[in-house]
Amino acid sequence: MGLYMPLKIAVIDSGINPSHFHVGNVVGGHGYRINGDGQVELHPDFEDGIGHGTAIAGILNQKAPLADLYGIKIFQKELTAPVSVLIAALKWTIEAKINIIHLSLGTENEDYREDLNALCRKAHDSGIVILAAARSPHDPIIPAALQTVIGVFWDRQCSKDIISHHPGKKIEFGAYGWPREIPGMPQEMNFRGNSFAVAHVTGKIAQIAEKYPRAQPAFLKKKLCQLSVGR
Repeated sequence: MGLYMPLKIAVIDSGINPSHFHVGNVVGGHGYRINGDGQVELHPDFEDGIGHGTAIAGILNQKAPLADLYGIKIFQKELTAPVSVLIAALKWTIEAKINIIHLSLGTENEDYREDLNALCRKAHDSGIVILAAARSPHDPIIPAALQTVIGVFWDRQCSKDIISHHPGKKIEFGAYGWPREIPGMPQEMNFRGNSFAVAHVTGKIAQIAEKYPRAQPAFLKKKLCQLSVGR
């Protein structure tokens, strides 16, 4: 029997706090920010000052506890970042041969379509699965709407473990939009939204990839379709 190699999942978000009780195998991470000269700068800090990326990691750890998580911090004090920072993070994940990339973000700025499309195509052709957030089945937001990316929105008809499939739409998948519950905190006070819908689907893709460790992104997406509820 061959040696088991854990899946590598990169969470490009606000970082991850490895000590949180919902979070498991955080094996590394770093951050990107704009320095005083207006250039993208890599730095070693991936501590999550917002909690968003940590909540994403909590879902992934619950669904794929054997996976290795990498916290790639591009959100600093709020959930927004320049696209140039996202591009730098994506380049690193491709070079590092990450298996799955989770993105809680997107842009409508068409100026970046060509660059993002080229990077996502390169990742796809390298066997890397990218999942990204959108707002509806018709959302043109990129990278979620790109053909090489699995786009996901919060489908209010989906319960916790249900994924919906919307063939022919710009965004093909919908899912439950809430994170794991925190004891003592009412769920309505917790995070919610499209980002967490993506995390539930990222977790499902990780489960499929663990069963088919040599599978390419197209095969994993086909299996995801088979496990989803048609709309």
